Amino acid sequence: MNIPNITKIVVGMALLVLLGCEQDNPLVQRLDNVTAALSRQDDRYGAYYASDHSRWRVTAGEAFSVPITVQNTGSLPWQVGTEQPFNLGYHWLLVDETPLPGEAGRVPLPRQVLPGEKLSLQVIARAPERRGIYTLRVGLVHEGVIWFSDAGVVPLELTLLVE
Repeated sequence: MNIPNITKIVVGMALLVLLGCEQDNPLVQRLDNVTAALSRQDDRYGAYYASDHSRWRVTAGEAFSVPITVQNTGSLPWQVGTEQPFNLGYHWLLVDETPLPGEAGRVPLPRQVLPGEKLSLQVIARAPERRGIYTLRVGLVHEGVIWFSDAGVVPLELTLLVE
């Protein structure tokens, strides 16, 4: 378990004490989800994501490019050109973390990425058609097997102001 995940659990537990521990509290449910993800941690699937900016300002419906660097921190090589390749996927979320229907995409990896290696990619995304504040959640997926986030890997989240 890495330090950022421990920090999330400690902060979540402190908030539960302050806000009350009712099971129907969304914070309790979210902490349960984080704890479940951490308990499923699979050392084969590990990644670190980075981008030059965490906040973007774009025009509604505009296509734009997001430079992202990923590092393979797991024990499996990220294969390409197979029946179950590794891809970088993304989803648009509303402020309340509700996914936008049909607003997802994939970026194929251009080459195999061995454990410890880094790869720089350009995610070409299209901003939602409605103005507002959105989150672009980016993470790796082993197609037909698992999203890295389901193995406990924290995805990259970028905040976008869509004008």
